[in-house]
Amino acid sequence: MIIKSLFNNTKFGKIELDFINSTSLSLRFTALSSFILLLGIGSIVMVWQLLSQVQSNIKQTNAMLTQASPELKQSKAPIAEASPPISAEQVNHIKVISDLLVTPWEALFDSLEQANNKDIALIQVQPDSKKKQLNLIGEGRNLAAVLVYIDQLESQQALKQVYLLKHVVSDTQKEKPVRFTVHATWEHAAL
Repeated sequence: MIIKSLFNNTKFGKIELDFINSTSLSLRFTALSSFILLLGIGSIVMVWQLLSQVQSNIKQTNAMLTQASPELKQSKAPIAEASPPISAEQVNHIKVISDLLVTPWEALFDSLEQANNKDIALIQVQPDSKKKQLNLIGEGRNLAAVLVYIDQLESQQALKQVYLLKHVVSDTQKEKPVRFTVHATWEHAAL
């Protein structure tokens, strides 16, 4: 209070400072605020329209799903009916493939490689997975080389009951090579 009375009693009186022209500012501020207000109202209207379009699309989709729902429920078939029964031929084919997959190929080929003989050329390997048998068709330089090869195969742990099934000596060639078929069996336990 004392300070207020001191200032009131001074000879200068009341000081008013106006650094900005208030009339031009109020006009500019009013135009700017009106533009922003119109821009905001326009944005709200656009968002409202988009929202109403989305809602109508949702209603249409729901209506289509509702109409299609009974059709989908009726068209659902049990899984057992959807897949045709497997024929006997297909079952046999599956068994053959299964037998081939369980054949101990690596052990059999390792046994054949260990019985390698420079005088023998294997032409064909015919496995019978069901009977666990193996027929080897090849050509040897002579009958003695074929018999040595059979002994080498018999010494392999994976092969059992190895014997010469048939052989033919070629008289037309000077070296008289022998074409042969060797039969062997294998056991999974030995592999």
